[in-house]
Amino acid sequence: MARWSRLFAGAAVACATVLAVPAAAHAAGSVSDSSEGKYCAYYAPTKTMTCVENEADLPAARSAALKSAGVLAEDYILGIFFDNSDYNTGAGYVQWWDSSNCTASTGDIDDGWADTTTWRNRISSFQGKSGCRIKVWSSTSYTGSTNGAYVSAQANLNVLNDHMWSARFT
Repeated sequence: MARWSRLFAGAAVACATVLAVPAAAHAAGSVSDSSEGKYCAYYAPTKTMTCVENEADLPAARSAALKSAGVLAEDYILGIFFDNSDYNTGAGYVQWWDSSNCTASTGDIDDGWADTTTWRNRISSFQGKSGCRIKVWSSTSYTGSTNGAYVSAQANLNVLNDHMWSARFT
């Protein structure tokens, strides 16, 4: 099992936890996420998840984490996965960021979350952003039951509520 290295942002974002995992340790789209904090931002190119307890702290924590990873430009948010149904932010969410937006074609995969790890039993709704449509599965690596077609949003995952283990963006 790969070793996890923790990087702690400066005092201004001391409450943010950033996990960086070597790229070789995970398949494309897998995530190393932190169970600390209920509001999270994941940056796909660096495979970095930043979580904070207070929603208002997330933008600054995300910026600090990107800066410490050497990323200087803001990128595109591809989707948001909510802990509650109906896009309710009260229990937390994960924002999925990447260096480019989704293409107009549904015939290609623009990004993917192969294993939702500590968010497995939490996600109840999602919204696609930056032109993205999302499809979710009940098992890791895009297997098992699915919500059907790629959609731009789903307010309630129904039978996949709290059982979403992977997702793809197109």
